Amino acid sequence: MDSRGAFAYVGHYGVQTYAHEGLGGHEVFVVDIARGEHVASLDCAPITVSTACRSTGRIVSMR
Repeated sequence: MDSRGAFAYVGHYGVQTYAHEGLGGHEVFVVDIARGEHVASLDCAPITVSTACRSTGRIVSMR
């Protein structure tokens, strides 16, 4: 969630969870909290969301 509480950021793993094997997704979905809808996608390729979570344990910040 951003500092204003307006947007949430959701990793698209591309597999069942970050702990499952597989190529995994490379996008982070941006959700407008007030509207309750997906408003954008951040393409993080070539880094996959599942790789980032496995190496750090969690995503701390998306800036």
